[in-house]
Amino acid sequence: MPAKTLLKKLLQRPNAEETLELLRALAATTHTAKTLEAFHDQLLFYKAYPVSDGVRRFCDKELAHFHERITPGLADALIQSGIAGTKLYYAFDYANARFMQKQLGGFADLDWEDYEAKDHDPLASMLWLLLENAEADACDSETLTVREILQRAAGYRTVLSMLLNRFDQIFPEQVADTLYNDASLMLDMTLIPDGPSRTTTALPRPKDLWIWSPENAKLKLNFAEEIARPLEIPAPASTKRGQELLNIVHGTLTVRSREYFGAAHGNPAEMYEIQLERGGTLLVWFMQPQWRLPQEAGWGFLMLKNGVPISYGGGGMHPARLEIALNLFDTFRGGEAAWIYASLVRAARAFCPAPWVIARKYQIGYENKEALASGAYWFYDKLGLRPTTPAGRKVADSERKKIAKTKGYRSPITALKKLSDADVVLGVHGQDPAPYREYPLDEVGMLAAQKLSEFGPRDTNFHKRLLKAVEERLGFALPAMPASEKHWVGQHGAWLLSLDETKSWSNEQKATWLAMARGKGGAYEADYLKNAAKLSGYFDALAAEGLKKK
Repeated sequence: MPAKTLLKKLLQRPNAEETLELLRALAATTHTAKTLEAFHDQLLFYKAYPVSDGVRRFCDKELAHFHERITPGLADALIQSGIAGTKLYYAFDYANARFMQKQLGGFADLDWEDYEAKDHDPLASMLWLLLENAEADACDSETLTVREILQRAAGYRTVLSMLLNRFDQIFPEQVADTLYNDASLMLDMTLIPDGPSRTTTALPRPKDLWIWSPENAKLKLNFAEEIARPLEIPAPASTKRGQELLNIVHGTLTVRSREYFGAAHGNPAEMYEIQLERGGTLLVWFMQPQWRLPQEAGWGFLMLKNGVPISYGGGGMHPARLEIALNLFDTFRGGEAAWIYASLVRAARAFCPAPWVIARKYQIGYENKEALASGAYWFYDKLGLRPTTPAGRKVADSERKKIAKTKGYRSPITALKKLSDADVVLGVHGQDPAPYREYPLDEVGMLAAQKLSEFGPRDTNFHKRLLKAVEERLGFALPAMPASEKHWVGQHGAWLLSLDETKSWSNEQKATWLAMARGKGGAYEADYLKNAAKLSGYFDALAAEGLKKK
């Protein structure tokens, strides 16, 4: 039976016995590149959603050896597929380039064909910085190319390995990150069997395998009840375990040519491994201290089913609102998107009990053709999220009536574009979306700028003057603190000093504020959120003051 026919039967989601027979038949048949990739993705689907223990064991075995199926001809046709044994080309940012070089070793290098096709030479101006003094004269050569110089300087190593090593040695991390990213260096990578790939990147098989049936996908979910259920957040994993889990995150995203700032700068010392129902594991992490946001807590997540990554995303947590962006991988669409989103809201609320959940308009189609074409707005609408603008709510109400009145009605692209002009928001306590106002992060940021300008030149004593003013406002001496905590106490001090009402705060309020500010620079940013939630009125006052100064 042809592979196409077998795949078509498999997509009808037959019973466990027939599913295993079809998978075995697909393993034995001859494939084109297209059907081989489809077979690969069905193995991944049934690894995440096994209909029997036997199906899961078969998928594990096939995927472990899948790279052996990649002939030279198939490899050419499967470039960018993320499958083990194939090629991947991508201009990763600094953090992800370092990850891929470490994971792939000699199988990751610069794509010189892309490099030499550029209008300008991105490394020429900094070449003298990257080489030793004895090599510097070569930089002025009129006959040697940058490629020749770097390849000879690299010796037995790849040029990528040498470059990343030199960037790490010469520049502070954030400078190296900026310079490397500006160079936009395309990498040429071979996804080796032991490295990251869509084929193999996963957690080990869970002890208690969750068995799926197609009927599970049809079960109705009471979204409001689901997000209200308490969720116990475990203690952060050890740093070693956190790094192992972060490697799963990086391995999941890089091979899909996806980059996410929150993942690239995730903190292995603050990784939460949350076990959910239905075979779910939710990895939640916050940012490394040097990459943290001033007012929000940037967070990321990876959702796994039976150890298989199925979706990722993140956003920003703030006492005023929880921003959640969900991305479900194509292979696993059509199953449990509502349950996944509900689980994310539950987890986010456990960290930060804000009154609103918001999804940005990009998620529903603004400058996002894929989301627009799929009618993504209606996924959020069914869960109770509504546009933040009166015009958007009017269009949504009109379209909802048409859907109820006309069987088979689908919103035209013109209506979907109007709906995507605004973010969508959910009041977690059932409140009407009309009063929602976006928290003015920018204006509150300018409030800090105005206050900081009062402390004179930003010289070596700038922060000392700032911290002294914070002590005077609090009415007690600051305790001994690590440098990162002291830094953020000063930064948040700009806001403390911007509000006259903080002069009359109780000792308890002052202690909570100090714990909050220290949490921003502490080991766990979740401590910042915990204490910020106790000072929601303070953030409201900052917003009002910031808008007043506008």
